[in-house]
Amino acid sequence: LMSKIYYTGNFISTNKVDILMANHINRLDFSIISSVVKQFTNKNIYTIIQKDISRLPIVGNFTNGLLVIDRIYEMDKEKIIKFIQSLDNCILIIMPEGTRMDKKNLEISQNFSKRHNLTKYNNILYPKMKGLDLIVNELNENNKLGNLIDLTIKVNDKFKLKTGYFDYLKTKMGNIFC
Repeated sequence: LMSKIYYTGNFISTNKVDILMANHINRLDFSIISSVVKQFTNKNIYTIIQKDISRLPIVGNFTNGLLVIDRIYEMDKEKIIKFIQSLDNCILIIMPEGTRMDKKNLEISQNFSKRHNLTKYNNILYPKMKGLDLIVNELNENNKLGNLIDLTIKVNDKFKLKTGYFDYLKTKMGNIFC
């Protein structure tokens, strides 16, 4: 069922590689993100996805041109650098949480934050930073770094921890705020 997407803030793009960071609320949130981005730019969009997603029926057919990672920094580092070197004047979408926020992942994130004396978040997972740091530094060193754009997606609280494909398709979600 369709929901309206409302957004506030400024989407300021450059002629370099702009990094759009978004929270990861559902398996289908790429449609929300793409819809918002396409309101402001016609630049090519590239997304970083985990290998498991590329194996899904239908979805796997659309992974050409995307950066597919294992989510193990040591295994992904050279792949990330090579991919970044191929980019120019585009939007690179990164979901630094690394996974969708469900009850289990929120608990893991909060325990990690507590163990490491970090800020404990209630509405997002603690972000994974090594890959993002590598990307920012590689783009900067090659004079390709554009703007960092934050896109935070907020849905009705009853959907906060629902991450399945059909959670958002079978029930009217209400308005989406970005």
